[in-house]
Amino acid sequence: MNTPAKILLIEDNSEQIDLITILSSHYDCQIEVGKSIDDFHSLIEKNDFELMICDLNLQYQLEGIDILKSYKQNKLTAKIYAYTSYSAEDTFFLEQGFDGVIKKNFTELRELFNQLFVNIKPYPITNTICA
Repeated sequence: MNTPAKILLIEDNSEQIDLITILSSHYDCQIEVGKSIDDFHSLIEKNDFELMICDLNLQYQLEGIDILKSYKQNKLTAKIYAYTSYSAEDTFFLEQGFDGVIKKNFTELRELFNQLFVNIKPYPITNTICA
């Protein structure tokens, strides 16, 4: 039996956390959630993540770019995706050093999870509700 992939989610919005947590329950992966840069540092000390999803607009005037800089300074090897509702072109975020960009919608999240993880159970919801 394979070990589930570990994902670090840095997000401060409880609805977005719930969405990603529910989606991840359908895949062979495990989510750890942090809401601040302190959570980020604490979690990366204890875990080896394969993927990190980072909101770009966190509370306390902290930006996902700050998390990215700290991530790069710690020389972590996991892929790091910007998670955003900004309408900026993806190339902007890629130039900043992110490995990919996920716009805040269910369809893009599901597509990323389909690419990276094994789907272990069917979805209880359809595209027409969450697209």
